Amino acid sequence: MTPNKMLTLLLPCFLLFSLLIGCSNANSPVSHTATATDSGENPPASDVPGTNGTAVGFLFVGATDDFGYNQAIYQSTVAAEKAFPDLHIIRKENVPENSDSEKVMEDMIKSGAKIMFPLSNGYLETAMKVAERHPDVVFFIPGGDKTLPNLGDYTFSFWKEMYMMGVVAGKQSKSGKTGFVVAFPANRILLQVNAFTVGLRSVQPNATTKVIFTNNWCDPMKQADAANELMDEGIDVITQVQNCTKTIHQIAEKRGVNTIGYHVDGSSIAPNSWLSGLVFDRSKLFIDMIETTKEGRFKGSRYDGSLIVKNDVDKFMQLASFGNNVSEDVRRLIKTQLKDIQSGALSPLRGPVKDQSGTIRIAEGTSPTEEVLSKTNYFVDGVIGEIPKKQ
Repeated sequence: MTPNKMLTLLLPCFLLFSLLIGCSNANSPVSHTATATDSGENPPASDVPGTNGTAVGFLFVGATDDFGYNQAIYQSTVAAEKAFPDLHIIRKENVPENSDSEKVMEDMIKSGAKIMFPLSNGYLETAMKVAERHPDVVFFIPGGDKTLPNLGDYTFSFWKEMYMMGVVAGKQSKSGKTGFVVAFPANRILLQVNAFTVGLRSVQPNATTKVIFTNNWCDPMKQADAANELMDEGIDVITQVQNCTKTIHQIAEKRGVNTIGYHVDGSSIAPNSWLSGLVFDRSKLFIDMIETTKEGRFKGSRYDGSLIVKNDVDKFMQLASFGNNVSEDVRRLIKTQLKDIQSGALSPLRGPVKDQSGTIRIAEGTSPTEEVLSKTNYFVDGVIGEIPKKQ
């Protein structure tokens, strides 16, 4: 074979080999560039908990039209949705506080959620399991009292506002008998009952608060039984700490008993018996939580541990509208007290404060810290009822 013919046969092979080498070089970096991890700097944003997500997940323990806790939160999620049009707000209502919630959380994460709001402390243990599996996802739990590097808990403090509701009740009650329907004997709920009663007795020293526990956040039948029992005993003002509030308002309206609301303004369903109430709005808080986390600032923020959210700082609660039966004098008094509380001029639980047995629980001239009050495990003088023992 002549050299020319051999060259002709080998030329295509040479060209193919050169082409393959060129493609290989094109897909390989010419030089190594140090990454953030290599240089010892902060890790990329994708490694920071809560960042680079496309959605935010909210797990509701009840229905979002419950005229109470879940409805108030739903309205706040709508505000968050408007504030973050680039994020998909995923809502799931009536999620059981058991292992079923685990699948809901996992599904939300698969849908792009890097920020999760399981909206009951009943989800805590399950959320902690999911959080440990997904360190890139941030979880916020209300009243959980446990934290992880990617899980923070938050608790609301509004006993001062409940004190003012007691003042309203004391000004409006003719019998001096009021009723309080309570879900569970949690420390902060006991604190609310106490603050209400101290406010009540600041204007009616001999007035009483009869308490009935339902041991359920939303059980209309138990609520109805409790409300009717209290009204049969002659109470003429009733309030509650329940997730769904409609049932008690409706019974109060039907029986002509004054009612004080919780979570949302219930004046539309109790127009004749409505006095006032507390309206919760977590919009500002949720937006700040999401923004802080989304920007990679969860760690080191006030949200990465156990946060006590105070209304005088975060403005998560407002006083509801006053009912037609509330006088102008009472309205002015409450507005003045609100200003005094916010300025620090009025400290509602300033001692001396006695418990049901007559023992001094808050010494004269002292005001307990928020941390001390959060451990309240007694009823003050003027409360009728026993605190159920924990099972």
